[in-house]
Amino acid sequence: MNFEMKMPDLATNDTTIKLVEWRVQPGQAVKPGDVVLEVETDKATMEVEATVTGVLRETRFARGDEMLPGDIIAIIETAGTAPTPAPAATPAVSPAPAPTAQPALRPAGQGESLFARNRRAAQAADAPAAGTPLSPARRAAARRLAESKQHIPHFYLHASARADALVARRAAAGSPAPAWDAYFVQAAAAALAQFPQMAGRFEADRIVPADNPRIGVAVDIDNDLFIVPVEDPRTKDVAAISRDIRAGVDALKRGDVGATALRPGVMTITNLGGERIDSFDAIINPPESCILALGRIHQAVVADDGAPRVAWTVSLSLAVDHRVVNGRYAARFLGAIVAELEKS
Repeated sequence: MNFEMKMPDLATNDTTIKLVEWRVQPGQAVKPGDVVLEVETDKATMEVEATVTGVLRETRFARGDEMLPGDIIAIIETAGTAPTPAPAATPAVSPAPAPTAQPALRPAGQGESLFARNRRAAQAADAPAAGTPLSPARRAAARRLAESKQHIPHFYLHASARADALVARRAAAGSPAPAWDAYFVQAAAAALAQFPQMAGRFEADRIVPADNPRIGVAVDIDNDLFIVPVEDPRTKDVAAISRDIRAGVDALKRGDVGATALRPGVMTITNLGGERIDSFDAIINPPESCILALGRIHQAVVADDGAPRVAWTVSLSLAVDHRVVNGRYAARFLGAIVAELEKS
């Protein structure tokens, strides 16, 4: 009896799934739990396992081919499991109805991080001499950000905040000190409560309220861009928000596939202060309507009642979807964030 092995539905944002490599060749025996092939989606590199015992007789796709969920990807002979040579060029025919079991799925690289796995797959792939293929995460980010720039009318607002109180609060927080991003997530959440239209989304000529109060934090893991979600930050203190951010980063480093899933919220915060960048403009993460970019927290000479003094400052840049709010409303929202950051 021949079993038609089908590509499972991986619940990806892209329709197609790319074949990275076959782990089993025609003529080799397989059993449930054996990894048969490795595939790449917009979310992660995954391994597809056999669910029947038999001999792989035929593969229907080659490395680099794109497949759809439900495609027949291989034929496994389940009647007699001894490895024998596969037919040279004759497709296997099913003389009886195929079993209904579907291939199992697991994250690629048992005991190996998703990112190390992606690097190894990229090195092994037949890449053109002119470049290196993008990882699934970078390909997804490239597509989404290109669409954002093409279709969302961005405008940018810039402000600076005195960070003396912020630096003092963090110094007094004890060890481990909260992540810097946690303070900005908390300030943004408080400002969103005052300016709820910033949480809207432009959909089919309507402003639709976001369905959750989530704020995302952009992180870079092995040169791949991901968003760590902070759920309902208005209900949490800085320490709890910091724990959420660090837990999300740890999950990504472990290769947790669930951590790579896209979960848009009301806005995203991105921070290059650790790279000694004073300020920069970011691209909105759709379907959100704004993104807050943070520069480094540094000491600068400022005027205080006409007298110069050294103070901690930080530069903020807010990118906004002009279809959702106008400039004055967004400016007041950014001012509210500054006010929250400057609270003693």
